[in-house]
Amino acid sequence: MNIANIQTTWKDSDEHKACSLGGLRCVVSESLQPNAVGVGSVEYCRAAHPWPSCDPYPDWLPWGRKIYKGDAPQGAMFYKPADVPKRFASAVMDAPPSGLWVASEPVEFVAEWRAYVVAGKVLASFCYSDFEIDYSPDFPWKIPDTVTAAVDFGLTVDRGIVPVEVNDPYAIGWYGRLSQYQIYTDFVVAGWQSMLAMHTAMKRDRLSGGSQATGF
Repeated sequence: MNIANIQTTWKDSDEHKACSLGGLRCVVSESLQPNAVGVGSVEYCRAAHPWPSCDPYPDWLPWGRKIYKGDAPQGAMFYKPADVPKRFASAVMDAPPSGLWVASEPVEFVAEWRAYVVAGKVLASFCYSDFEIDYSPDFPWKIPDTVTAAVDFGLTVDRGIVPVEVNDPYAIGWYGRLSQYQIYTDFVVAGWQSMLAMHTAMKRDRLSGGSQATGF
């Protein structure tokens, strides 16, 4: 895949520039071509591929807090949609929203990083929170080699470094320097290919009579 469709509102962004420098033929457009990598918002990337949401809290990470998938106790919890990404804005709420969701105990982060992961290998990690901190720690947990994703982790007030969430490897911003463009390009292409492969396999499984796959 050597073509990247760039969402109009992402034109001339660092993501656009990184893809161009990384050797992709970038075409700014309002829709995706069939064989192009999408670079833009979740809605833009999912317009041609209505992929389900991934599990933002997979079991292979030690979350350092309680996670609820479909049944949460009363009181303030951090809720995320579990069916369609960005269906509602993830936030701390006093009661569950409608539809499918996952929830976690609220924690206070003082710094956050994003790890760009391809086939279980961390290509790089960069700070993305509003707080400036003078180091970027190595990702401290083992990642299954089947995982290609953006994995966020952060430093908390009272629990040390814990995972924040896992995101599908598309519609992902670039927090590194532009001189490190090849990392982003490799991640974007590998991420898109992994999503296509995973959901092609899901479709094949459904057609052959297997159980319907979900994001969890």
